[in-house]
Amino acid sequence: MWKFFEVEKKDFISKVISKASSLILTISDLKSVWREEISSGDILCRFKEMNPLFESNENIKESVALMMNDIDKALELNTVLKDDSMVLMITSELEMKYNIKFKFILTKLEEEFFSEVTLPMVQTILQLEQTQCLLSDLLKKKDRELQEYKLEKGEISREDLKTEPFDGIVNDTLSDDLMLNVLNKNFLVGTSDQSSYSHETNEFVSEYPKSTKSIKRKIYSAKTSNKIHVL
Repeated sequence: MWKFFEVEKKDFISKVISKASSLILTISDLKSVWREEISSGDILCRFKEMNPLFESNENIKESVALMMNDIDKALELNTVLKDDSMVLMITSELEMKYNIKFKFILTKLEEEFFSEVTLPMVQTILQLEQTQCLLSDLLKKKDRELQEYKLEKGEISREDLKTEPFDGIVNDTLSDDLMLNVLNKNFLVGTSDQSSYSHETNEFVSEYPKSTKSIKRKIYSAKTSNKIHVL
């Protein structure tokens, strides 16, 4: 999962992937992408170099992964940017007791901005738009259900349960520069993560099957000297 962090008033997002014998860290400022894949052995060597009072083994990889997953809770963050690389230095608190440091040396990627940043954003927009359509349809059905209830049973007595009918109109003040309802399934062609998208209907498929049965509901009235061992 992507995480947001800020360094010297510059905004970044990061994602860490833990493999069996390595970590992959990807960072972007929405303009460029940097990445480092570092092995468990190199993580251990780098950790010992930056934290000489700590004694650890290759399991320290999981602690470093946790540092990056909680990057928004880091005590200190610094970056050094060059033309083709980035050095990220992070200081975090381990087990609410000890401050540990680590650094990543990331290489700038020239060809992968679309697959790493743009495509996930497009997929997110598509899924949000589909979810909005589903919720809009559901609210309209709820309004019709409520109207039928009022015709049969009368007005609802509790003021805090009364709502205005849902009109589904998008705010007219939205900028014309927004890309609402213009992206389509073609952005997903050739990607591996398409399990929740239907190319036949151009929609995201819900995990939950739609019920074809009507459900009747009853409505009731409410009443430090030695080395520290780190795993």
